[in-house]
Amino acid sequence: MLKHYLKVFAVAVCFGIVLAVLKERLAIDSTLFWQWYVAAAAVIIVGAIAFNILYARRYGKRMQELVPLLENGQPAAYLAGLEELLATVKTRGLRDMLRLNLSAGYCELDRYEEAIAVLESLKFGGSRVPEMVRRLNLCVCLFHTGRTAEAMELYRASEKWFAPYREKEPYGGNIAVLDIHAAMVEGRYTEARALLDHTRKTWDRPRLQKYYDQLEQLMKDNKL
Repeated sequence: MLKHYLKVFAVAVCFGIVLAVLKERLAIDSTLFWQWYVAAAAVIIVGAIAFNILYARRYGKRMQELVPLLENGQPAAYLAGLEELLATVKTRGLRDMLRLNLSAGYCELDRYEEAIAVLESLKFGGSRVPEMVRRLNLCVCLFHTGRTAEAMELYRASEKWFAPYREKEPYGGNIAVLDIHAAMVEGRYTEARALLDHTRKTWDRPRLQKYYDQLEQLMKDNKL
C-alpha cells in the first residue's frame, strides 16, 4: 500500500511541474496558480487513494466469497475462482494475497510441492496475518512431503507468529495440527494423543477433519 501512495505522490509532483511550466509560459498570476494547484493536487491524491482502497476491497470481497468452496470440500472450484481473479488483478499486493490463498487450495488437493513453490516465493515482511498464514501453510506442506527437519525449524522459528492466533478462529485448529505434528516428531506421543483428542472437540470445522484423520492414521501406523 505504501508503494501505491508513493506513486500517487509522484504523479502529484509531476502534475505540479507541468503546471509550473504552464504558469511561466502563460504568465498566470501566482496567487491564482497556487489556489488551483493545491485544489487540483488534492483532488488527484484523494481520488487515487480512494480508487486503490475500493479496488482492494472489491477483490477482498471476491476472495472471501470463494472461501466457502474451500470449507465445503470444493478445492478445485476454489482454485478456479482464484485463478480467474489472478488473471485480472493488477497490483502486486493483491496478487500475493491471491497466491497465498491458492496455496491453501493446493494443500487441500495434496499438491504440496506446488504449494511450497508458491509459499517460498512470497514475502510479506511485517504484514502479520499474511506472514503467519504463509508460515503456517508452509509448515503443513513440509511435514506432508517428509521434509521434517525443515518443517520443525520453521515451526520453532514461527512461535511468535503463531502465538497470538493459537486460541482464535479461523487459525487455531490449523496451528493445533502443527503442534500435534511437532509433538510426535519430538517423541511426545502421550501429549500428541491428548492434544489431538482436545483439538477434535475444540475445532470442529469440516475442513480440519481431513487433517485429524491423517494424524489419527499416522498414530495408528506407529502404534501410538
